[in-house]
Amino acid sequence: MLKDDLIVWPDSWDTIFTVTVDGVHFRIKEPGDKKHKFVKGVFSHKFGSAGLDYEIAISIFTQQVVHIAGPFRAGRGDLDIFREEGLMAKIPEGHFVVADRGYRGEPGIIRIKNALDDEEVAVFKAEGLARQETFNSRLQRYAILQERFRSNMENEEFEKHGIAFYAVAMICQLEMMHGAPLFDV
Repeated sequence: MLKDDLIVWPDSWDTIFTVTVDGVHFRIKEPGDKKHKFVKGVFSHKFGSAGLDYEIAISIFTQQVVHIAGPFRAGRGDLDIFREEGLMAKIPEGHFVVADRGYRGEPGIIRIKNALDDEEVAVFKAEGLARQETFNSRLQRYAILQERFRSNMENEEFEKHGIAFYAVAMICQLEMMHGAPLFDV
């Protein structure tokens, strides 16, 4: 697992589907600055309060987190992050990402569940997304990410939360590799 704009893809591809991707939100103390009562763009629709968002991509066929980007203000949409900051430019040509409905709008790269899927493809997508959510829930087992993160959040970098997040993500990656793998799709 590598941070931000670095990504490691497996040497060979057995399928056109490569990874699942999802944004995961974490609660933070409402940030403020000297001019304004609060900082714009941090409202998380998932919590109804301030939050940070990370984009995570997991290889569908290996026990590997292949991409993490963030933290981003939770007010940004997952698709905007995918397009502007994250994964879109890194997907090899001819391959697809499986994602939830928050990623509608890039049908040339992103595949979401839809009524045209045959039963086998629908099950494949559902299992891939469930596997992604399993990893996301493992992150949230750790109290530092589960509870509202309280720190001096006046700067735009949100560095302390990022340090805590990447440390926990690395622990979860090591768990997947050594004794607690995600289920196979």
